[in-house]
Amino acid sequence: MLNGTLSDSSDLNFGVPQGSCLGPLLFILYASKLFDIINNHSPDSHGFADDTQLYVSFKPDYPCDQCEAISVMESCVNDLRKWMIQDKLKLNDSKTELLIIGSKQQLQKLNPCHVRIGNADVLPVPIARDLGVWLDSNLSMSCHITKTCGAAFYWLHNIKRISKFYLGKIC
Repeated sequence: MLNGTLSDSSDLNFGVPQGSCLGPLLFILYASKLFDIINNHSPDSHGFADDTQLYVSFKPDYPCDQCEAISVMESCVNDLRKWMIQDKLKLNDSKTELLIIGSKQQLQKLNPCHVRIGNADVLPVPIARDLGVWLDSNLSMSCHITKTCGAAFYWLHNIKRISKFYLGKIC
């Protein structure tokens, strides 16, 4: 409704209207196949809403382990991509990241790698964000602390700039 006038209705052929009561339940039912596909390939995983992470561990001392881990990840993601295309979903390639976690010594032992997803090579990133937490390859938390403090100072600065206009009226 805008200015007391209702807009015209339109048919919804795919998806679920945002904000609908049944939306979250319908999404869970619709996407439940996702974790069945992941479990067929054996990586660990977790999901939150429409965000899913896959985890594969390997020993950096054995190049075969690294190759096998990459193969498992590629096979799993390719099967997920096929299912998504079939069910009219889209994998957001621009949000797909590869983070390799280990000690500095372990990471130095690795061969350069990437994961092939569709027609794109996903290269390892030095940091990635997961549910608001910034993770780096060593799990040092220094990046998260730096970014969180930077954001806090940014908002404090903005509050200070507008405080002269509002604090007198609020207090």
